[in-house]
Amino acid sequence: MIRVNTAKADSNLAAAVLLGAATLMLLFTCISSPVVASMRTYRLSYWQTGAVRYVDVGLWGYCVEPIRLLGYSSFTFDANVVEGCSKTRVRFSLDSIVAAALDAPGLDGLYSRAHTGLLVLYPIVTALSAFSCVLQSTIHLSNRTRSMQIGVSARGVTWIFCYNAFTTLLVLVAFLVQISVIATAKVRVNNIRRTDSSLSFYWGNTIWLTVVAIVCHLIDLGVLYSMRKALLQQERDHAAEQAIKKAQKQKKIKSPKASPKRLNEEEQESRREEENPSRPHPISHVLSPPPAYELDGYVESRTTNNATSMRDGS
Repeated sequence: MIRVNTAKADSNLAAAVLLGAATLMLLFTCISSPVVASMRTYRLSYWQTGAVRYVDVGLWGYCVEPIRLLGYSSFTFDANVVEGCSKTRVRFSLDSIVAAALDAPGLDGLYSRAHTGLLVLYPIVTALSAFSCVLQSTIHLSNRTRSMQIGVSARGVTWIFCYNAFTTLLVLVAFLVQISVIATAKVRVNNIRRTDSSLSFYWGNTIWLTVVAIVCHLIDLGVLYSMRKALLQQERDHAAEQAIKKAQKQKKIKSPKASPKRLNEEEQESRREEENPSRPHPISHVLSPPPAYELDGYVESRTTNNATSMRDGS
């Protein structure tokens, strides 16, 4: 497999930065309520008689905040309301504590545990995104180190592209699950507000963090695609150069090599011919036709000699 060094035009740094930003956004999403109360999927509030109470819902539970008084208020909430955060767990559900805090019995048992259990995709995609970020960072740093260079081929970039595409797909699925959780609460709150307008719904910040992570992953796929395209062109050019060098090498092996002595003799002979054009060629006597002979006198003298010898014999 042909490997091309991409140190001069390294796109791995851009990919690593994008994946690092996506991993950070997903990590912030994973530490939402009740782990960190300020990170929430959505917020519910209950207003009445100059006082307000908030309930922040995250991926793993909820937090019931203390009552806030807005100026003078003669109203107090139920003293039996449990304030604070629930236990961090997968497959949570809004229970009677939230219903009592917001004076909304319709919120009790809002979610099924199977529904919220799908939110476990978030730590999975965070780990996958972090691994991809580490891989891209390793390739980038290795191209800057002489003692440790990792050759990246178009096939290798294709595998990385497929891995990141799978991760992006899982992030999209997790995002849709979170949207479904928020939409379920939004619909229930709208139904309750038909009879009690004191209950309000607010979007949280984790949904926007996930959007940023998805955008970073999509841009990373574009960077990897352009990198793969450039590497394919480089590998084709490299393969063409190698084929030309191989053909030239085979041609030199097949053609006989003339000795230097013979080449010097041929050069000297050609110079002599140029200096003396009237000089006959060394092999011209071989190629010249034989001389013409006069046969008439020869035949007549031969006949006379024969007749004379015959008379002498008689």
